[in-house]
This record gives sequence, C-alpha cells and structure tokens, in this order.
Amino acid sequence: MKNLDDVIEEIESRLDEKDEVRELTIKSSRTIARLSGSAIQGMHRELDVDTQLQETREEILKLRSLLKDHPDLYHTGIVENAMQEACEAFLVHSILEGEGLPSPKDIGVTDTAFLLGLGDVVGELRRFSLDGSRTSRGA
Repeated sequence: MKNLDDVIEEIESRLDEKDEVRELTIKSSRTIARLSGSAIQGMHRELDVDTQLQETREEILKLRSLLKDHPDLYHTGIVENAMQEACEAFLVHSILEGEGLPSPKDIGVTDTAFLLGLGDVVGELRRFSLDGSRTSRGA
C-alpha cells in the first residue's frame, strides 16, 4: 500500500504528461490547419500543392500517434477542426484533379471530421467557380 504522497506524486506525473501532450496537440493541430489552408490557397493560384498535402498527411499521422494513449484529447475541438480543414483540402484537391475521393481512413481522420470537411468543400468549389467566371469575363 502506498502513502498519500506517493499517490499524489503519481497523479502529478500523469497530469504533467497530459499537459505536455495537450500543448503538442495544439501546436500540431495549428500546423495541420495552416498547411491545409495554404494548400487550398495554392490550388486557387493553380500551384502544385502535393508537397503541402504530403506534409499535412505526415502531421496527421504524427498527431494520431501522439494521441493514441489520449483519446480524450483527440476528440477536442481544436483537433477536430484541424482534421476538418485537412479533409477539405484533400477532397478539393481530389475533385480538381479528377481523382477518386479519399476516405476518412485514407486521410486518417474521424468520420465526423470527414463529413464536416465535405460540407466545407461546397463553399470552396463555389469560390473556384466564381474565380473562373471572373477570369473568363476578363474581370
């Protein structure tokens, strides 16, 4: 049997680890959102965004690995939002390239993030359409 000091020390250690993982989660989620947004901007400028999308995929894998023992952090708003942004980028890219759509498993995200990202695709495709009509009119 342990004394109270030992129990509290163990709890503090676990909480310190959780805090460190939470900070890394925030940083990684921001990186995913930034890379995804940058990829979409690049698509609007008709740039090759394959490298950015690959970096996004790698960051998603790193984040998932980091959170494998912390599922409570995986389902926080910041992670879900970042994954949603990533889905939007991957889906828009697939549509523009005329490729088959990736699945949530292909991207490495939850079904919820995928569906939310899919919903965002509509607005992005609208922007592409408007940009195209402006260009064709010489505006």
